[in-house]
Amino acid sequence: MIYTGAMFYLLLACFAPTALQVESLGKEDGTPLPEEEEEDVIPPVEEIPEEDGSDEWIFAQGQTHTIRLEIGADGQRELGRDPYTAVPAKGWYDDRPMGTIGVRLRGKIGSFRDLNGKPKLQLDTNAFAQGERFYGLEGLSLNNTVVDCSSIKDPLASRTFAAAGIATSRTTYAQVTIDDEAYGLYVVVETPDDRFLKRNFEEPDGTLYDGKYLYYNDGSYLLLDFTPDLVDSFQQEEGEDVGHADLHALTDAITASWGSSHFMSDVDPYLNWDEYLTELAVEQVIGHLDGYALNTNNYRVYFDPADGKAKLLPWDFDYAYLEESWWGMSWSNPRGLLASGCMQDPICKDALRQKVAEVLEKVPASDIRDSAEELLDWIQDEEDPRAECGRRDTLAERQRMRAWPESREAALRQQWDL
Repeated sequence: MIYTGAMFYLLLACFAPTALQVESLGKEDGTPLPEEEEEDVIPPVEEIPEEDGSDEWIFAQGQTHTIRLEIGADGQRELGRDPYTAVPAKGWYDDRPMGTIGVRLRGKIGSFRDLNGKPKLQLDTNAFAQGERFYGLEGLSLNNTVVDCSSIKDPLASRTFAAAGIATSRTTYAQVTIDDEAYGLYVVVETPDDRFLKRNFEEPDGTLYDGKYLYYNDGSYLLLDFTPDLVDSFQQEEGEDVGHADLHALTDAITASWGSSHFMSDVDPYLNWDEYLTELAVEQVIGHLDGYALNTNNYRVYFDPADGKAKLLPWDFDYAYLEESWWGMSWSNPRGLLASGCMQDPICKDALRQKVAEVLEKVPASDIRDSAEELLDWIQDEEDPRAECGRRDTLAERQRMRAWPESREAALRQQWDL
């Protein structure tokens, strides 16, 4: 059955990371799923020779790419048994061979689908061919948009963060086939790796941690926040192994001063406040309910050697462009300790107010609307045989996305008295 309007999102909220009991997808011994057990040591890699020295063509805008994967019957059976462990496959991107790559499924609560549906996918270019990359990239993330009837949330949010000056992944679209079967339209998302850091930071050799939640085979999960007992659960993805010492220092400062009127100044030695307040302001502009501030989810932490301070990087916007009341949340009372500590410090709260005003001027509603229209024009004729949204709901959601920028800006100006 297909539901429309607010009822559709109320149903989606049932699948958001707010309840402890969900379908088991983990190991039989109760340990976290393999997605949280990826290799600790990033192997040295050698880039595949490329004729123009650039990966920009992979993320070219305005054209829908093609991704062809050959997994085979054995590989499909393995992914049915253990969806989060990569199996070897052959891949082609716009008919350019990717060689032997690793393919695994992604997503957990809400967006996980197996190969019988429309799964989120991760392509790892050096999972089985040691030292290889595809035009410099270690991998690509393919988002299925099964909880986004508009199919534009990820690229629109990424564009908005980038316009505000926050490091974010590049995106594009692709039609995906697996073993010659059409799986439909996907959003291709740049996986944050060392190439991502080099593109976004003058000093890219810092530590990068993933704040994704841990998910267990009994259906329980654990959202990660800056508390001492959770710090070592953050997965390090790039940089020298320092035993999470930098993350511990930031966490200690947050927990020691949380709730005080000097929260901002106490945390300042460990956090780039200007960047974080910008990130938090954009989260509000796009209504990112499943990000760090409201749900302590979908974020990475990068410690920039330029100043030694942390920067939060957003990720995965399936549950963006939603009203916080639909999930029983409030931007005035966020869940994340960093965001809530700021709201309780008058100086920090006022700084956030100013940052919201700055972002609204820098990325006005008209720019966001124009970008949304561009994306909708791009994909309006694309086939998506495994889409879960019916035509009526897709059209309604795309119309709602057109109206969002102006209505959201007006609401934020009223909320912050701007």
